[in-house]
Amino acid sequence: MNDTHGHHAGDLALRHLARLLSESAVVSDFVARFAGDEFVVLACDRAQASSLITILEDTLSANLLRLEDGNELLITVISEPAIIRKMLLSSVRERMNACVG
Repeated sequence: MNDTHGHHAGDLALRHLARLLSESAVVSDFVARFAGDEFVVLACDRAQASSLITILEDTLSANLLRLEDGNELLITVISEPAIIRKMLLSSVRERMNACVG
């Protein structure tokens, strides 16, 4: 995003996604920015998480990010548990190594 559309567009995308995530989550969910362009939602149960993923995908499809130059961008969701688990474990390992280091 930043390389193609600039850092301002990247900042707009982060705020856009954060707003839609917060509006889609329920009170018991925990929404957090995990890394530069990644967010994590911790839901209370698996059914609730599946429902949130569907709602979020529909919400993102219906709310394209409109840039100042008129371009519209679709933000997507990665919801594959294996991919998410790998990302989380990699991040935890990096942070543990930095602390021990």
